[in-house]
Amino acid sequence: MHPIGATFKRLDALRENPDFSASILNPPFSIIARQKGFRSLGSLVEILGSYQATALCGMRSWVNDNEDIVKRYLVAY
Repeated sequence: MHPIGATFKRLDALRENPDFSASILNPPFSIIARQKGFRSLGSLVEILGSYQATALCGMRSWVNDNEDIVKRYLVAY
């Protein structure tokens, strides 16, 4: 196991390092990988079920002190 980071970095690592044999990729990177000859091992959602792909975190004290900024950020997101 090698912690690589964001999906685009994992795809780059697969392409650049033949020692890396698998990764979890989401679209459009999974599509790009197939176009480059990589084979899909299955759908993560089918294997694990639905999951939260993005999480936002903040210190409670900072969030409480910056409630307006947090609300504007969430609306924009």
